Amino acid sequence: MKINKKDCFIETITAKWWFLALIPIVFFFCPPYLQRNGYPISDFFKWYLTIGEISSNNFTGFFAKYSIIMNLVAIAVVILAFVLKSKFTRVFSIYIAIMMAFFGITQNTSYTEQNGLGIITCSYIVLPILSGIWIWEVFVCKNDFSKAKKLNIWTVGAFLLALFAFWNPIDSKTLMPDFNPAYFLTNGGNSMFCTMTPMIIAVLFFIYPNINTAALRVTGITGATIGFIQVVLHLVINSKTNWWVGIIHIPVLSLSIAAIIVSFKANKR
Repeated sequence: MKINKKDCFIETITAKWWFLALIPIVFFFCPPYLQRNGYPISDFFKWYLTIGEISSNNFTGFFAKYSIIMNLVAIAVVILAFVLKSKFTRVFSIYIAIMMAFFGITQNTSYTEQNGLGIITCSYIVLPILSGIWIWEVFVCKNDFSKAKKLNIWTVGAFLLALFAFWNPIDSKTLMPDFNPAYFLTNGGNSMFCTMTPMIIAVLFFIYPNINTAALRVTGITGATIGFIQVVLHLVINSKTNWWVGIIHIPVLSLSIAAIIVSFKANKR
């Protein structure tokens, strides 16, 4: 089922400047929730401490033992999208929709005896919207993998950046570089938004301009916002100890910004 982009409400609304501004506003001004021992909502400058508390105890760790399975599934999805082409388009979109919802819950929820339930509420708002956009893509199938693939310095470069993020070459204890090839399967690249999203964007770059511009755009603005926050947090504020974490977030920031630009260029073709 194909829908003319001029008549599509979702594509129109996601191209509005206020929509693009709304997502960063939600991320920056939506207070986190902590059941106990949280800072007052009025204390804006301590929100990041609450968010840090939730992030350091989130549910992502529960899935560490499934890293190999999850990463193999991610690799298979990317390969099958190019091998099976249009036959796999809907499965590709369903997978992304599920993963965005998964990231929204697991990375942004915590529970500890001391603080009780913790929720990073901004992600609970934005990531379900992003998941919904990809569910919409399941029905409209605007991402066309049957067309010729673009192989050039830009698409290959984007893929290599995405591969670096997916690899996630970091020692989880020291937060220092660790280029162990086994991390392609074991370091949880598919269990975190910032390490998986660059790969999704890079895949779509290969089929540009035959893409769902709204899906790419909303993925991009979400990734750019989260990536910016993470780069500033780790590469600027906590650079002495977390600088490598910041480096690993450069792909999600840079490719997400590129995704926003590309989504508007595709609309003009």
